[in-house]
Amino acid sequence: QGYFGENDIGLIGERLLQIVLGGALSVAVAWFVLPVKSRPVLRRRVADCLAPLTDALAAARRAPGEVGRHQGSFVDGLAALKLVAPAFIAHRRVHRLSGAGFGHPADVIDAVYGCAEPLSVIAAEVEQNPDAFAEPAVARLLKAVIGNVVGARRFIGRRPEAEYVPLPDEPSEGVVVDALRRIDEHMRVICELGGVGGYGFGHLWAHAHRGQDAPGGDPGQAGPGHVQQDQPGGQPGEVLRVADGGLSR
Repeated sequence: QGYFGENDIGLIGERLLQIVLGGALSVAVAWFVLPVKSRPVLRRRVADCLAPLTDALAAARRAPGEVGRHQGSFVDGLAALKLVAPAFIAHRRVHRLSGAGFGHPADVIDAVYGCAEPLSVIAAEVEQNPDAFAEPAVARLLKAVIGNVVGARRFIGRRPEAEYVPLPDEPSEGVVVDALRRIDEHMRVICELGGVGGYGFGHLWAHAHRGQDAPGGDPGQAGPGHVQQDQPGGQPGEVLRVADGGLSR
C-alpha cells in the first residue's frame, strides 16, 4: 500500500508514468550533453586509427618487418574507436529516420572499420613476401593510396592542403592491389564526409597528423583541399574543396 492507504493496483499506472517520464528526461539530457563531449573524442579516436594506417602502408615498401607492429597499433585504435561508436550509430538511425541528407560521423567510423581486413591482408602478404610491393605499378599504387590516407586525415581536420586524388588507372592485379584499392575507397568516403560542417569534424588535434606523409610529399606544398571525384548531386568531375563550415563546389 501507499503512504495514504492506496492499494497497489491503483499505483501501477502512476508508477509506470513516473518511470517513463524519468527515462524521457534522461534521454533529453543525453541528447544535448553527449554530442558536446563525444565528438572531440571521436576525432581523436579516428586520428589514432589513421596515423598507424599511414605508417603501416609506408612500411610495406620501406620496412616490411614493421608492418605488423603498425597494424597492431591500428587494431588498438579500432578497439578505442568502438567504445564511442554506439552513440553515433544510434544517432545516425535517428538522423536517417528524420530524412536528413548526406553524411554522418558514423559513416566515417564505418570507413575506418572497413580498413581493418584489407590491412590484415597486406600485413600477411608482406610477411610471406617482403618484395610484394617491388613491382613498379604496385609501388605507384601504394604511394597514391598513402597520399589519400594522408588526405583523409587532412580533410577531417579541414586542412587547406587536403586533397583526394583518384588512383591511377593501371591494369595491376593481385591480392595486395585489391587490398590497396579497398582501403582507398574507404579514404574516398572519409574525404567526402570529412569536411561536412554540421558534425564537428573540423580542427582535428595535431595528433591527427602524426606519422608519415605520402612518399615525396610535402605537407606545406600540397594544393587546395579538394576531392577529384563525382559527388552526390554534382556533375561528373566536379571538384569539392574545403571551405569554412564544410565542403563547397
